[in-house]
Amino acid sequence: PRDATLLAASAGLIWGASDVCIKALSGRLDDLGIGVLGHPLALVILVLSLVGLLVSARSLQLGDAVPVIAVTSATANVLTIASGPILFGEPLPEEPLALVVRLLAFVLVITAAALTPPPVRAARPASA
Repeated sequence: PRDATLLAASAGLIWGASDVCIKALSGRLDDLGIGVLGHPLALVILVLSLVGLLVSARSLQLGDAVPVIAVTSATANVLTIASGPILFGEPLPEEPLALVVRLLAFVLVITAAALTPPPVRAARPASA
């Protein structure tokens, strides 16, 4: 299970990096149009997506699906959301209360995703 969790976090980081590259490349759509497909970042996105798929598949082979998916999703979301203000200069609220509320909401969403329980399985009928 530990290996599965580490691989799940790795897959999340890889897919998060792919998401960040997609955001960066999407900023060039106005001037490049369909030409974005020939941009070097397009190849980076493709490679990151495929490697993320392989790492994620291995994590699912080693661990239970629900916790593995939760770790992968939370890791990818944290990286992607954090990249907005850090890499792309997206503004955060200037008023202290609004900033605290925004950051608290972010923490609560990630915590809820990590703590969401797996679905309850139906009991198997007793065989005669």
